[in-house]
Amino acid sequence: MKEENNETGTASFPTEAQMNEMHGNEKLNFHADAQEAKQKLDRNYASLVNRYGSYKEMPWAVKNMLKEDYNTHKAKWGENGTEAQKRFGAKEQEPEYKSLADEKEAFLAKAQQTRENNQIRSMEVER
Repeated sequence: MKEENNETGTASFPTEAQMNEMHGNEKLNFHADAQEAKQKLDRNYASLVNRYGSYKEMPWAVKNMLKEDYNTHKAKWGENGTEAQKRFGAKEQEPEYKSLADEKEAFLAKAQQTRENNQIRSMEVER
């Protein structure tokens, strides 16, 4: 029979430095994969340019297809793209801080609207 002891197993948890290294490696792998996907798009673009002679001579449908391909690539491999979210989780959006000038402008616009509404109401009462 196997001896039992009070130890809770030999599972070791990675240190913070090891976790940082794993995360860094995953970031490098992500950027390598994104670069590989970008190079595939660039090769496709180059072959189309070679086929038509230049970008200007391409039919508009082909140009639109290329634009859609690059936009799709950006949506997938961009900083907050679907692939980044899948690998690293969704990043929390930082709250937008309005400048004091924007807040002042919004306040003045609201005050002006209130004044106009009050003037219209007073005209209706005087009739």
